[in-house]
Amino acid sequence: MFRGILILCVFGALLSANAGPTVEYSKHVRPSFKTYCFSCHGGRETKGSVDLTKYKTNADIKKDKKNIAYVIKEIERKTMPPAGSTPLPSDVRKEAC
Repeated sequence: MFRGILILCVFGALLSANAGPTVEYSKHVRPSFKTYCFSCHGGRETKGSVDLTKYKTNADIKKDKKNIAYVIKEIERKTMPPAGSTPLPSDVRKEAC
């Protein structure tokens, strides 16, 4: 659940023109994705054809709005993260949001 909230907050901030303080994907988000998401959505294994390792910068996120919208939609439907996944620690979620 926490991971879903984090992802929604981060993608919303990255896609918004008036996001307030700048969220730098490579520093604030990618490390958490590496820890919590890349095992299923990165590199060789890309469940659901979603490879989060291809995003390295804010510009990468903005260029791929269609795929990011899909990710957000799945999070909103509560199909991601799947049951049994390790949730993000609350301090990581708060920092990203």
